[in-house]
Amino acid sequence: MSYKESYGRAAAIAKEALEQMDSLQIASHPDNFEIWYAFHAGIDAELSRQLSGMLESVDEFDPHSYQDIKQSYLGEDASQIIQDASESVEDIIGKAATSICAASDNAKHYGTKLQRFSGDLSDAAPEKIQALVKRALMDAKEAIAKNAALERELNEASDSITELQTNLDDARRASETDGLTNLPNRRAFDLGLEAEIVRAREDCTALTLLITDVDHFKRFNDTYGHRVGDEVLKLVGRVMKSMLKGRDIPARYGGEEFCIILPTTDLKGGVVVAEQIRKTIAAKVLKSAKTGQSYGNVTLSIGAALLQPSDTMETIVERADAALYLAKHSGRNRVATEKDLQRQHAGKVESMAS
Repeated sequence: MSYKESYGRAAAIAKEALEQMDSLQIASHPDNFEIWYAFHAGIDAELSRQLSGMLESVDEFDPHSYQDIKQSYLGEDASQIIQDASESVEDIIGKAATSICAASDNAKHYGTKLQRFSGDLSDAAPEKIQALVKRALMDAKEAIAKNAALERELNEASDSITELQTNLDDARRASETDGLTNLPNRRAFDLGLEAEIVRAREDCTALTLLITDVDHFKRFNDTYGHRVGDEVLKLVGRVMKSMLKGRDIPARYGGEEFCIILPTTDLKGGVVVAEQIRKTIAAKVLKSAKTGQSYGNVTLSIGAALLQPSDTMETIVERADAALYLAKHSGRNRVATEKDLQRQHAGKVESMAS
């Protein structure tokens, strides 16, 4: 994150952040401070929206909800893995370079011996040829042994680099995966949407974005506890993952919100997908695995928007979010689109005109 505040402004923001953390009894760790500094500096609209909503919707501070927001904003910390990998790569490269130099020196040294052997052999008396050949064989065996050792070192370096590549791939996946639902997280969603918008324009294909919200999610947490709330989110994640295929990208956007990127899909097709997911989840009854207690049905409100020529990533998200807001305020457990927003707006204009 890049900060551009002046010394005085930064000091004031830091003071506000620390006072907020103290009032909520949040430990003053660097990662917590980064969250609240960014909130008071107003440098991330989505973070501000989530924290403001959390603070306004609860009578007491909810550490569980805060951790969700924090994880969504900061993501999984892969920096240490990357730093360790960088240091390891430097070490491996250094050892490999040493081995390659040694191999080169060994080859030169053996070449010199062969030249000397060739010269000695041409001038040698018959009785000395056997001794020269014996020495040449010993030199060859020594060279072979050294080359074998160097080859093992280079193979070990190659294996280490392969292992590091695997670790880095794992770290990248972890940094882009939501730990609770195993769906792509907010960071992965941002990257995926940006890439798919570019591809849709290059290929002249449609792209629909769905934003969905679990209805009355706070009621699950307040009535049954956060463990049940987590199970609700896991259920939504499982259904989305099982029903979406190909290039479709489901992601946990933050809190109880999920997004779905549908490449090569127009708005009508997007509504079909949204309705399938909504109906599938609404038909499931969440129960306790231990007691069999029913927690009731889970329902979703979903907003849909189609990529327009003038869209940025932010504007299509805004329209899908506005459609979601309309779905929730129209009774929940339904799908609304940007066309519904247009019809609503046209109706208001007509009503005002009459």
